[in-house]
Amino acid sequence: MLVSAAKGAAPVFDRPAQMVFERILVPLDGSPIAERALRHAARLARTFGSRVLLLRVLDTQSAIFESHPDCAAWRLHRLEARRYISRIARKSASLGIEPDWYLAEGRPAEQIHRFIQAHDVDLVILNAYGEGEAFEFPFGGTAHKIALTPGISCIVLRSDEREDVDTPHYRKILVPLDGSKRAEWAIKVAAGMTADTPAEVVLLQVILLPEMLGRKPLTREDAALHERLADRNRSVAETYLRETRREHAANLPVRTRIETSANVARTILDVAADEDVDLIILAAHAPDETSVRIHKAVCQSVLAHSDRPVLILQQTGGGPSRGTTRRQVNIVERKLVET
Repeated sequence: MLVSAAKGAAPVFDRPAQMVFERILVPLDGSPIAERALRHAARLARTFGSRVLLLRVLDTQSAIFESHPDCAAWRLHRLEARRYISRIARKSASLGIEPDWYLAEGRPAEQIHRFIQAHDVDLVILNAYGEGEAFEFPFGGTAHKIALTPGISCIVLRSDEREDVDTPHYRKILVPLDGSKRAEWAIKVAAGMTADTPAEVVLLQVILLPEMLGRKPLTREDAALHERLADRNRSVAETYLRETRREHAANLPVRTRIETSANVARTILDVAADEDVDLIILAAHAPDETSVRIHKAVCQSVLAHSDRPVLILQQTGGGPSRGTTRRQVNIVERKLVET
C-alpha cells in the first residue's frame, strides 16, 4: 500500500515544468554510505518543494536468497529490511522531510529503473559505491547502471569528510556551459539551490584548442592564424558569458571563468578542484548532438573521475508522463508497520 505523500515546502522560485524535481528518489541498501544521500535529498526537497521517496531493494541474487529463497532466513531478512527502512523514514523527520517508502525484491538496478518509470521520478540521488562494492572502479555496479541511463537526472555522491554536517551546504557550485539553452538550464537549477543560503555560482566556458591540420611545427602564417582564431573564440566566450549572466543570473553571486583546453572533461574537473566547489551541475546532451561540447561522454567522464558530488540533468525520455496510467511493474509496495 502506498504511503501518503509527504508535504514539502513551496518552491522558492518560478521555473518551467521540465525543471521541477517533484519526486526525488533515494535508493538505500542498508549501508551508512547510502544514507548520506538523505541529507542531500532533504536539502533539495526543501528548496524545490519535492516529495522524497525511499526505496530498499532486497537483492534476489544475494547469497542468502539463492540459498534460502522461501525459508525463514529470507523472511527474516525481509523483516529486517522493513525495520531498517521504517527507522530511516522516522529518522528523516530530523532533516525536515517526511519521505514515502517502498520495499522491492529483485535485481537492484532493474528494480530501481522500474520504480523510476512507475513513479515519475525526476531526480535520483546515488552514492558511487554501495555496501560491499569495490572502490578501485569509478562506480559501483548499481550506480553505474542508473547514472548512465538516458533520461534520468541524478546526483552521484562521493565519500567526503566535508559532509559531516547534518545537511550539506553548497557554498560554491560549478556550472560548465557550452553555448546551448540546455546547458543554461543548469544555471536555473543552481539558482534554486542557492536561493536561501549564501553561495557562489561559477560559470565555466571551456574553449577547445583550434585544430590546425598539416605538418608540425606550424608555419609562421599558420601560427598567426591559430592565435587569431583562439582570440576570436575567447572574445565570443566572454560575450556569451556576459549575456548569459545578465539573462539568467542577474541576482546571483556569480563569477565567470574561461579556460582553453583540448579536454573538456579534464578541464571541468581541474576547475572544480581549483575552486573547491561543493557541487558540479551539468546538463547532458545526446551523443549525436556533435555541435555541443558538453555531450554525454563528457558527463560520463566527469562522473567517473570527480571526487565531489555531480548533478547530471537530463530530460526524461521514454518514461510515462504525469496524468497517464502508470505502467505495471514487478515491485512490492507495502506500508511499513512498527515492529
